[in-house]
Amino acid sequence: GCTSLKNVTIPGTLKRVSKNMFYGCSSLVEVTLESGVNKIGPYSFYQCSNLENVNVPKTLTMVETWAFGYCKKLKTFYIPDGCTMIDSAAFYYCQILNDIQIPNTVTSIGTHCFRGCGSLADITLSNALKTIQYRVFDGCAFFRIRIPDSVTTIGENAFLMCKGLKSVNLKHVEHIGSWAFERASLTEVTLGNGVES
Repeated sequence: GCTSLKNVTIPGTLKRVSKNMFYGCSSLVEVTLESGVNKIGPYSFYQCSNLENVNVPKTLTMVETWAFGYCKKLKTFYIPDGCTMIDSAAFYYCQILNDIQIPNTVTSIGTHCFRGCGSLADITLSNALKTIQYRVFDGCAFFRIRIPDSVTTIGENAFLMCKGLKSVNLKHVEHIGSWAFERASLTEVTLGNGVES
């Protein structure tokens, strides 16, 4: 990547930040996506290890796979209403990411999406989610998390190593994958009558 690049502004005429566009730009600190940008492509900011701030427009509809993987200084990220998908490993090992709100327009969060986000202690999930996928929150710092009533399936290892997680309400969940809460610190679990496996 461009190891001396510190700031970048992407005009709204560019609808999609292309795959690998800023891969490995290790000095990049701030990104501004202007209104009109609607997709952040795969690996577009992968290993931008000093990236602290991303100004996101309300036009964003998708964050693609590994878009911000290993952005170790990214603390917050705004996901606007209208965004429908956050793909697999999009925020993989963003180690100081600590607060994220998933609007109700998001219907899919990919596998490993927030894996290794060891400071992520607060998250609001979309009421449109049906599935919490494989290792989505592996290693996160939750003490509690509200599972929306829309969620019917929790994948394998979804909350692996969430060592602070004490309680969870799964009253609308029908399927819970193997080791979904392995190495969590649960002291209270509520299951509903509809649980099948």
